[in-house]
Amino acid sequence: MNQVYAKLQNCYECVRKKTDFVPKVAIVLGSGLGDYAEQIRVVTEIPYAEIEGFPVSTVPGHAGKFIFGYLDEIPVVCMKGRVHYYEGYDVTDVVLPTRLMKLLGAEILFLTNAAGGVNTSFHAGDLMLIRDHISVFAPNPLIGANMDELGLRFPDMSHVYDKDLQQIIRETAKENGIYLQEGIYTQLTGPSFESPAEIRMLRTLGCDAVGMSTVVEAIAANHMGMRICGISCITNLAAGMTSQHLNHQEVQQTADRVAEQFQEEAGNGICEEICIDTEKKEMRMIQETEEKALVSQALEARKLAYAPYSGYTVGAALLTADGHRYLGGNIENASYGATNCAERTAFFKAVSEGEREFTAIAIAGGISGEAPVEYAYPCGICRQVMQEFCRDDFVIYVVNSEQDYQRYTLKELLPFGFGGDAIR
Repeated sequence: MNQVYAKLQNCYECVRKKTDFVPKVAIVLGSGLGDYAEQIRVVTEIPYAEIEGFPVSTVPGHAGKFIFGYLDEIPVVCMKGRVHYYEGYDVTDVVLPTRLMKLLGAEILFLTNAAGGVNTSFHAGDLMLIRDHISVFAPNPLIGANMDELGLRFPDMSHVYDKDLQQIIRETAKENGIYLQEGIYTQLTGPSFESPAEIRMLRTLGCDAVGMSTVVEAIAANHMGMRICGISCITNLAAGMTSQHLNHQEVQQTADRVAEQFQEEAGNGICEEICIDTEKKEMRMIQETEEKALVSQALEARKLAYAPYSGYTVGAALLTADGHRYLGGNIENASYGATNCAERTAFFKAVSEGEREFTAIAIAGGISGEAPVEYAYPCGICRQVMQEFCRDDFVIYVVNSEQDYQRYTLKELLPFGFGGDAIR
């Protein structure tokens, strides 16, 4: 086994012995921003030193521990203090915490850092949304044998910072009256601050802020398929832009001053909105998967139909609220009046098994032995049966093929329907 991956797995197993908490969002708190962790309703804390083989932060102001808990009702894991390449760690150790948080369940990575302002329009105390990054001299954490368990050998870096998450941050900042800069963040190795000549070089390259972290973490997270966003706290103007000497104490003091604003920015919506956005995406993915399966089963259900008189076969696939599916075909009768539609066959099967809550149905119909050429809409009686058991937002798919189908709600197909409540 790859040694880097083996070390990661060992850290994972060590954490899992201490907690079974599953986060949705991972937050990395940079210099001076550690107090944001006080907003978390803590479930458990794990100092880095208690995780076998885990790199331990040596930077003043970095507490060096994981915090697992909730922001409102959102499960998060928070790094209170990160490790840096300049501390002497191999770059694979620098990104180990990021990889670990993904293995623990986090799908979103919210990166923060203290940074020097390179853009001449920036001021100490500004917050900058990271749109993209540049790595200068910092080694790529993916160098070496690829860990296929984590991601592809050559990951695409076109959209490292998620566009939807960026928009959430913009909107949250606007709602809270916070002026938000935007720009390109650059990581150098550190620990020395950059020279004036290096700053001029970075400005020529189009950089807006510079620091000693973040980029390698973003690369590793992108490799693992995480959605990433980031904010830099501009703690000082970079070398050569002022006559003031640069020091770490200044960085921490400015970060402390901005921390309250950052907390408002992050705490009053970003994490919550990020999770809501994620849930919506997950729901859309589930919906797409479910509807594809339902459509396919409706086409298959046509084979169950009994239509010797009309030669028109219909199949229906009914989805219950708890995920069960019931299939039905139309069943004709020589008396015609005793004929039952596919939709009602599926519903009556489900109801007779005790089901009472339904979310969707797919219907496919056409000449027996031929592919559907037009959509088969439910008849009036079937729509009334749906009204009896389903809410107005019950979904009805009318199907020609697995690629060609339309989506309606019951309200759209039965706008003035009535159920039992209307006659009680």
